[in-house]
Order: sequence, then structure tokens, then C-alpha cells
Amino acid sequence: MKLSFLKKRATACVITALMVAVSIPLGVHCTETRAADQVTALFYEGTGGGYGIQYDLEQRMGTAANLLTVAQRYLEAGDSDLQALSSARERLSQAATIGDKYDANVQLSDAAATMISRLKGEALTETDSQYVTQFETDLAAAQDRIARSSYNQQAQAYNNSLQSFPVNWLRTIAGVEELELFL
Repeated sequence: MKLSFLKKRATACVITALMVAVSIPLGVHCTETRAADQVTALFYEGTGGGYGIQYDLEQRMGTAANLLTVAQRYLEAGDSDLQALSSARERLSQAATIGDKYDANVQLSDAAATMISRLKGEALTETDSQYVTQFETDLAAAQDRIARSSYNQQAQAYNNSLQSFPVNWLRTIAGVEELELFL
């Protein structure tokens, strides 16, 4: 078999064009995936020795578990508010995506606020009353840290960068997706 067609200028141009056509989307994919991974790491790990949103979500789940323990001392086992808080906590622990974690966190906030309000109307021991107040403070503090996280700003900046030329043309071919915001 003769390979003389490889010695022709037209063949060289076609091969070069194919290589460029493949390398540009591949380059966009590698660059944008690396940038997305860095932003996503903010969600899970935080920045500069700080903690990410995931850490605060775990803290909120732990506080909700403690709140459930106190609530079970005063409310009946089949109580709807107990079940709501327990299922909200479970939903957050099983949430896989950032959007699902956000929705589950909102549900946990609502269920915890309802439970705290209800427990404040019960005849709690002084110790349990202090626990409930501390749980309320802990939940609010973790939510405040989440609200001040730089993840959403960084994710929005990343998503905006996907709208600029030439990435906006190549992102579909390159398999690059926008990041979910935690809001």
C-alpha cells in the first residue's frame, strides 16, 4: 500500500485542520473543567483555612439531631413536627447536588424554626430551655456563614465567563455545564 497521499499538501492541510478542530474544544473542556473544579471546591472545602458550605450544612444537621433529641422528650413519637424535622434532616443528608442541598437546607430551616417555636411553648426544664436557645443560635450562625460564603459569587462569575466568546460557542461541544448556585 502506498502512502503517497500523505506527502500531498492538501492532505497535510486537512490533517492539520482536523487536529485544530479537535484540540480547541478539548482545550476549552480542560480549562473550564479545571476552573469549575476550583469553584466547586469552595462549596466543599472553603478557602484559606475556612470551612465550606458543606461543613456548615453538616453542622446544621448535627444541631437538628440534637434538637430532635430534646423534642422527643416533650412530644409524642408520631408528632408531625418531629417527623417533619427528621425527614428534613434526612433529605439534607441524602442530597447529592448543590441545588438539592439548597432545597433541603431551606426545608430543614423551616422545620427547625417550627420545632423551636413549638418547644418554647412547652414547659421545658431549664437545661432543655438553654439547649433549645443554643440550638437556635447555632442554626442561625451556620446559616449566616453559608450566606457569607464566596461560593455563589465565584460560581456566578464562572457561569458569566461561559457566556463570553468563544466559550459560549464551544461549551456545548466541549461538554461544559454551568455551576449550580446555592440560592
